[in-house]
Amino acid sequence: MLAFPRNRLALLAFAFALAAGLAFAEPAPKPADPALEQQVKAALTRQPQLLQEALTAFAPQRAGTRDLYFVGFAGYGDQDVFRKEVERVRELFDQDFGTRGHSLVLVNSAATLDRYPLATLQNLKAALAAVGRRLDPKKDVLFLFLTSHGDPRTGFALRLNGQELGDIAPRQLAAALSASGIKNRVVLISSCYSGQFVPPLANDDSLVITASAANRASFGCTTDAEWTYFGRGYFADALPKRKNFIAAFYDAQSRVAWREVWDQMPPSDPQISIGAHIERILKELGY
Repeated sequence: MLAFPRNRLALLAFAFALAAGLAFAEPAPKPADPALEQQVKAALTRQPQLLQEALTAFAPQRAGTRDLYFVGFAGYGDQDVFRKEVERVRELFDQDFGTRGHSLVLVNSAATLDRYPLATLQNLKAALAAVGRRLDPKKDVLFLFLTSHGDPRTGFALRLNGQELGDIAPRQLAAALSASGIKNRVVLISSCYSGQFVPPLANDDSLVITASAANRASFGCTTDAEWTYFGRGYFADALPKRKNFIAAFYDAQSRVAWREVWDQMPPSDPQISIGAHIERILKELGY
């Protein structure tokens, strides 16, 4: 995500950066808080337990029923907007899309160290593998939502207390999904340059949605924001009305484009790849 500068000097620097093919993919790292650093270290030792607790709360897979599962992943822990998005989207899916008892979230936030597993690549791999063992790969569907900052070189950003937790490259996410055995999936990635994830994730069994093109920034991740631009457009405005994952994309794409014009932002150019097989399955689900 990209925070847009407001004063004239910053605007000029921003324009030059864009012209040079650069972008401010995330805020400058903040100094680590020593007290929080100790809490994070303690939390790291509890990850297997927290993940197991989240998975133990899963309801049994229902034979003969096509179920939807939800995994949310908030990667950037030094701004609350990403945690808020993941929590709200999980609530939306549990209430309106039948994922209650089949949902979990991984979150990097100082506020949730004892509540959720951390959003790390290791935890994501473990969570996907566990979900893959619980669902029926022939009929059930996973909706995976990831939100954070992004970088055109390193991918999806993972940060907490000013410290890097290792970014997720497109090939790593593709490998984690492949290893999980989850065949039918919807993957929505909301970050700058998230279009780079489309080629390695796209296939007949996948619906892939990104908040921006591979060479574009996306917006709305200021510290006090309640939603990112695409998050609001898709999950808060379009999806509750459309109740359809594909139709909601085109609605959100239009809403975001209008907002970017109004706010004088360069276009983020959200992307979508629709696999023929997953499209048929989503029609059966009514989504």
